[in-house]
Amino acid sequence: MTAVTYPRRLHELAVEEPHARALTVVDPDGRTNSWTRVELDEWAAAMARALQASGVTPESLVVLAVPNGAELVICAYASWWVGACVFPLSTKLVEAEQREVLAAAAESGRHVVVVAAPGVHIDEDSQHRVRVLRLEKLIAASTSMATEPLTAPDDDLVPFPGRAMPSGGSTGRPKIIVDTRPLAADADVTSPLRELMGRGPGEVILVVGPGYHALPFNWIFSGLFERGHVVLMTRFDAKAALDAIEAHRVEALATVPIHLSRMAREPDIDSRDLSSVVHLYHSGASCPDWLKRRWLDLVGAEHVYEGYGSAEAVGMVFIRGDEWLEHPGSVGRGMLTDVLVREPGGDAAPTGEVGEIFMRWRSAEGSTGSSLQGATYRYWGTEVPDAPEGYVSVGDLGWLDEDGYLFIADRRLDLIISGGVNVYPAEVEAALSGHVDVADVAVIGLPDPEWGQRVHAIVLPRNPPSDPQQLVCEFDRFARERLSAAKLPRSYEIVCALPRSDAGKIRRSALVAERLESPPSTVYVPGKKDARK
Repeated sequence: MTAVTYPRRLHELAVEEPHARALTVVDPDGRTNSWTRVELDEWAAAMARALQASGVTPESLVVLAVPNGAELVICAYASWWVGACVFPLSTKLVEAEQREVLAAAAESGRHVVVVAAPGVHIDEDSQHRVRVLRLEKLIAASTSMATEPLTAPDDDLVPFPGRAMPSGGSTGRPKIIVDTRPLAADADVTSPLRELMGRGPGEVILVVGPGYHALPFNWIFSGLFERGHVVLMTRFDAKAALDAIEAHRVEALATVPIHLSRMAREPDIDSRDLSSVVHLYHSGASCPDWLKRRWLDLVGAEHVYEGYGSAEAVGMVFIRGDEWLEHPGSVGRGMLTDVLVREPGGDAAPTGEVGEIFMRWRSAEGSTGSSLQGATYRYWGTEVPDAPEGYVSVGDLGWLDEDGYLFIADRRLDLIISGGVNVYPAEVEAALSGHVDVADVAVIGLPDPEWGQRVHAIVLPRNPPSDPQQLVCEFDRFARERLSAAKLPRSYEIVCALPRSDAGKIRRSALVAERLESPPSTVYVPGKKDARK
């Protein structure tokens, strides 16, 4: 069967199933708007003509500073009709971050066109060839455009690259990752990875994360491509997400642990009807043991999948819930992927020993000579990482057990060395997050004259405490039942908010830098009667 592009596939489905519901957008207050396949197709074709009239060409990089909603979907499809490369961008970046990202984008050599939603301020920059198009003007222009596709059915596939993504930014400044794979697939043929996860075409899919992040972006467009009905939240809200699952009989959803935690702590979670869910996928961060088991109970172990990978798509590791119960804490084994853990010198780490994780793609038959071998990405503005024998690392640490199951320790740059002991923040966070009064927590290492680094916990309580010092002592007692002494936080900070991205990530390096530049006014030390000012 001949492969077709995403927009061509959208058009084909609009012809086959014009009145089938394709996209529903849900606001946190519960308001919904829906579009059929033919409505999406005609709007995308008209928007493509508006982009083309505004100077967008196949040589353009279209940066979509557009929040979750139908407009994000339409702008991406329209850009692909023109043949441009799509780069979704967070609308919450501050001005300095915008400048850095757009300057890096301009290094691609492409003409950078930013489609900016109302309320998003971006300056044009002739030096970096950055041009800004206002979304509302494009929409207005599209209303007078023809709704037939721009290209003929037998046109060539969208040229490489078709999309670029920002990295998660957990190591500092986000990088621009270019996906070198075509935005095309065989119609009605499920990808091998989807088949391995028990997924097929025609699902009702709930997407709760931001479209500028790799996981939600991929689920939106692969879902539409494979005859799915995509239910897209404009912004995550735990109650609204549970409402959407019930109202739309959601079959598959992609989440990160912070989403799962907030839904699990809804007072009526046990009375919710989650029976439609046959595939709950989570990734993006370590999932605490208590939270994992809670969702295994809520939807059934055979319906919960965890994945480990990266925006760079150097390989994928999966585990199903019932398999996880046999290997608790693991993220699974490589799916069409070889996994290797190496010591600092480059040798393979012994079983159970922590080292740097490397992965490479292989074919379903086990040969590393397939088109999936090695990295399927490159960075703009930086060198492509060396990949000896096709193995690539994104800087995470972990270990393999005797059965080849992978366990994640943490990112190399987040590792805390306290008194000569390696402390992995994710492990401490997982322990503290199980306390009923913890809404969110981040653990970092701060300089300490005695220990080299001390473990410092930044905690967002579920309710403002009347006596923070007493609450910290309670957290300490709770942690001592779950962690060895070397891993215990030696200081705590109580905050009213934690800076998680919409994708559920916390940049620990930024938290460290902020506290080195401006130390917190109050730090609580377990066992002390008074806070340290």
